Amino acid sequence: MRITTGVVLAILLYVVFAFVLANTAWGRHVYAVGDDAEAARLAGIDVTKVLVSVYVVAGLIYAIGGWVQLGRSLSASSNAATDVNLATITAVVIGGTSLFGGRGRLWGTLIGALIVSVFRVGLS
Repeated sequence: MRITTGVVLAILLYVVFAFVLANTAWGRHVYAVGDDAEAARLAGIDVTKVLVSVYVVAGLIYAIGGWVQLGRSLSASSNAATDVNLATITAVVIGGTSLFGGRGRLWGTLIGALIVSVFRVGLS
């Protein structure tokens, strides 16, 4: 298995966002809005601004993820990763993140992703 530039970039992004979400005001606002948007609004957080910033950051991360996937598969096909959604949701839930928002950490998601990867590789 080759470690490409995209994989190194994905790992770097993971570490940076784990730090940002755990140790910055923006990260705490993201968790607050995800847990209860109305309570966050009443606490003085601009919920709309936080949501827009989360969507922008998510879009950038999706673009980088698409670039990494393109580098790994060597082709641009709409059918390249049809079952990845289920594996990602499974990894996130196994890692302890709530599907309803506001709870969970990236380190748990990493553990969940490793568990899902071991099952996918081990079962094939």
